[in-house]
Amino acid sequence: MELKKNLTINIDETADYEDLLKRVTFKKVCNYLKENQGKTFKDIINFLGEEDNKKGMEFLVNIWINHWHTFYHIGGRIILNNEKYFCMSPCNPKSRERNPIIDSF
Repeated sequence: MELKKNLTINIDETADYEDLLKRVTFKKVCNYLKENQGKTFKDIINFLGEEDNKKGMEFLVNIWINHWHTFYHIGGRIILNNEKYFCMSPCNPKSRERNPIIDSF
């Protein structure tokens, strides 16, 4: 019986991703978005200087958006509306809605 080895590796299992986590924080991105609501993903990675780590950043931002309740107390909630990113303050009454909508500019 021949066993096939799984040769795939998840992005979160790489050294590059571990290095990314040392440079990029949820709080840093929240602060940027609070001052610059409605930015695109490209704007965010340009601000952070992570153009070469697009896949890692996509993975990380998706975690922040989909598991927002874990990060909520750190600086708010990052949401995606119409391909633009926003940070909602915990004081915002819409911030705990399942799918909050922010008017894009």
